[in-house]
Amino acid sequence: MYSFKKVFIIHLVNNLLNPVFRQIAFKGSNKTLYRADATGEFVLSFEGEDSKLCMIRNRISQIIFELLSDCGVANHYIKPHGMKEQKVVALEMLPFFVNVVGSTTDAVAKRLMCAPGMKLKNYLVELILKQNDNPVVSKEHIVSFDWIKAGEWEKIELSARRSMDIIYSFFKAFGFTVSAVCLEFGRMYKDGLAHDILLADEMSLQNIQLSIDDMVGMTEIDTYVEVAKRLGILKYE
Repeated sequence: MYSFKKVFIIHLVNNLLNPVFRQIAFKGSNKTLYRADATGEFVLSFEGEDSKLCMIRNRISQIIFELLSDCGVANHYIKPHGMKEQKVVALEMLPFFVNVVGSTTDAVAKRLMCAPGMKLKNYLVELILKQNDNPVVSKEHIVSFDWIKAGEWEKIELSARRSMDIIYSFFKAFGFTVSAVCLEFGRMYKDGLAHDILLADEMSLQNIQLSIDDMVGMTEIDTYVEVAKRLGILKYE
């Protein structure tokens, strides 16, 4: 016969696994963030019509976040939570992306009127506001509007550049070249007080732009499958 404690634990686990019982903290176009419990842990669920694509995105993201953690880059990832999910730290997301460019992407080339694929002498770090037209803003904008404190920018920039170095080296080992990474950061709170700023969101081909000459013209799912095979996530048949 089950004790009350055992029944409560089973009920809690079922609620975490069953989306029907979950409380949605944020819902995007291809991800949903669920409130997991009162400990500050959320469940990030990769969602979409293609389950295989969701599982690959989740697994690539786990691998990259684990690598970043091993290299000392503070981030929101905690541990896997099923084939399409991972547990993460609850954060208040900052209202801008940090785009780190190693060689000019099509979007950057068009905006700056230069040739695409041009390798830059140093990383170009851009701040992009999370709005429909995604305007590029300056460090002065984000400090003046009090989105971050003046001293926090140095940590964000260092984390972004370090992340680009690690991600670039990782994919280079598998024959890929990373052109740019688009990163998100969020503020963590403890006891109601701002505690730290962590790298967040996901780490997949959604925000890591690879130069893959022999994969041009592939569909999104075929590209993900081929990258997953080269990374050892999937096996070649």
